[in-house]
Amino acid sequence: MLLTPELQESGEFFEVASLATLIRQRVSAPKARDLQIAIGPSSIGDPCDHCVGEILRAKVPGAPIPRPQRFSLAPWIGTGVHLLFEQIMDGLDGWQSERRLYCGDILGRDGNPDYGEVWGSADGYHEPAATVVDWKVVGDTTLKRLRNGQTSTAYRYQKQTYGRGYELLGYPVRSVLNVYIPRNGRDERDFIFDVDHYDGTMADEAFERATVIWNDYVCTDRVHWLESDPDCFNCNRWEPAPTGMKGLSRRA
Repeated sequence: MLLTPELQESGEFFEVASLATLIRQRVSAPKARDLQIAIGPSSIGDPCDHCVGEILRAKVPGAPIPRPQRFSLAPWIGTGVHLLFEQIMDGLDGWQSERRLYCGDILGRDGNPDYGEVWGSADGYHEPAATVVDWKVVGDTTLKRLRNGQTSTAYRYQKQTYGRGYELLGYPVRSVLNVYIPRNGRDERDFIFDVDHYDGTMADEAFERATVIWNDYVCTDRVHWLESDPDCFNCNRWEPAPTGMKGLSRRA
């Protein structure tokens, strides 16, 4: 806490120090989105088989609780940007913000129970352009990859899954668009617009893979067999995943 010499000498800063503590607590308190345990469009296309398995397993009664996500400023700032965009785009002809979407089902087989419906909230949809939009607030590492033509696998599947959600509602979907907002950018000219044609087969692929993980690994209590993606941030900050047996992956 930065204090002037006068405040240090008077001791009058204690109430302000208590306020600073309160602000930190309010900011870092878990939000509804932090407590979500069901898989959604943002994670169904995660290239890490093990993380997808852990998310799916969290819905099983008595399953271990996934490791808690620590508070981080980056997603907190991203949430604020999303709220601001909702205000900025409000009133635009043919625009929808934060539409809750049913995107499909993960079904059981061979006597296994169904996982159930997969839902998500799309950031935006523009009916005149028949385009689903997702805002992404990103740092320098992601920007460097984008400029080298490397786009996130999870992001690609996410926007196609949102496209499937709007298609299931009966809306036309021609394009899916990620708008990357540089966290350290200077102005709107630094935005990167990453657009693809809508491809429902990518949503199908994501659901087919999740169905395999659910039935062959979660329902058979073999999530520990699933291999971590080498670049997975969540797995790499814990103990490295051992490898061994072959399945969808080689985690033993």
